[in-house]
Amino acid sequence: MTPTTPKVLRGVNLYGEKQWILIADRYLPDRSINIISQRYSKLCVMLYKANGIYIDSKGNLLEPPKHESVDDIDEDLVRKQKLILVDPPAILNVHRWSMEEDLSLLKAVPIMGHMWAELGARLIPHRDRGHLRKRYQVLERRVKATITRGYKQAAKVAKQNALKKQPQNNVNDRESYQI
Repeated sequence: MTPTTPKVLRGVNLYGEKQWILIADRYLPDRSINIISQRYSKLCVMLYKANGIYIDSKGNLLEPPKHESVDDIDEDLVRKQKLILVDPPAILNVHRWSMEEDLSLLKAVPIMGHMWAELGARLIPHRDRGHLRKRYQVLERRVKATITRGYKQAAKVAKQNALKKQPQNNVNDRESYQI
């Protein structure tokens, strides 16, 4: 955990996920807005993995099952995952989601599928089914983008390291230019 981690989390908790300018001004004035938002995305992915959310190497979440009805949901899996009712925040703002809501949603969809009304009734009753569906789509995109960005950065660093290790050709060395 870097020294900026608690500041980023505190700022997001106070101001929300999209208020990067406020977070930068208040907590991290020496960091750019892009760096802060990318750090938050990485922290989210790490928290998801630490809480048992499966994310493959390409950034995909588990494929949800396609249930025909509510009776098809495996109740043993629901109990095993310890999916519990999430308490609403003290001040409900439909635009701000808590980490508990995100984790509960990401754990429930691979078990319950895209049955948003049932998922909302059982786990997050203070959110509308449309809100649950949209939030899951946002989380899917965020995880995929974060993993993809990590691979691109790793490939860029590897390429730079490989270029540093290559011997430099001397232009004045005529033996290397044999015809």
